[in-house]
Amino acid sequence: MLVTYSEGDNELTAVTYANDELANESESVTVTLDTEAPHLTVDNLEDGDKLNTETFTVEGEVSDENLDTVKVNGEDASVEDGQYSHRIMLDEGENDIEVIATDKAGNETVASLTVEVNFTAPEIENVTPTEDQTVKVGETVMITFDSEPGLDASFKVYMPLTNIQNTEELPMQETEEGHYVGYWTIPQGLEADGAVIQVIAVDDFGNESTAEAEGKLTIVTDQGPGNGNPGGPGNGNPGGPGNENGPGNGNGHGPGGPNR
Repeated sequence: MLVTYSEGDNELTAVTYANDELANESESVTVTLDTEAPHLTVDNLEDGDKLNTETFTVEGEVSDENLDTVKVNGEDASVEDGQYSHRIMLDEGENDIEVIATDKAGNETVASLTVEVNFTAPEIENVTPTEDQTVKVGETVMITFDSEPGLDASFKVYMPLTNIQNTEELPMQETEEGHYVGYWTIPQGLEADGAVIQVIAVDDFGNESTAEAEGKLTIVTDQGPGNGNPGGPGNGNPGGPGNENGPGNGNGHGPGGPNR
């Protein structure tokens, strides 16, 4: 006998007749017709993503009234409250990730993607300045280094003793393939003896390397006679008429003259 099922649960009972009368009736059984594949997403990865870790936990949503298994690269994932997760190992280079959700009727949904993995930080070479320098406020220092091309490059300046860094991380430009250059103009009011320059390089995968220049900076103010304020001998304040005591005494008094 041909039986037609409806989607979902179908209750069946077998009966026998003798002489057109019901002779026997079986206990009912339920048969479920399920032709719909599970709903499946990968929420924390997209095809073509770049990763810098040796392991990664794949996560997403899955739902099916008759869900059986969720496998990530052939291994069973944990499933709870419509969410699945599974940690996988990654190799450097391209990695194929396949998530398969299967229900008890054998329907399956497959999500496949490929990610690129690199967990090796870039190498930094030839950081300059290589020798100590004495610079004045307003002068500019050139900072350079060599590494692989296409990096996000920057530098910081750390003051001695306190390790307090300059106000911000300043950008560097790739002027030639793998060669990075940055400039720092000494700000007003800054003095230091042995400031340290640190360069930072970050690749497309988020791997970061840092290196310090061998040359350190001594920062001085540009003082003329006196204390650096414009003026004549003394402390730089303009001199007035003399006080008959002869040449100025360094406090801004001009040549001597008669009392008034």
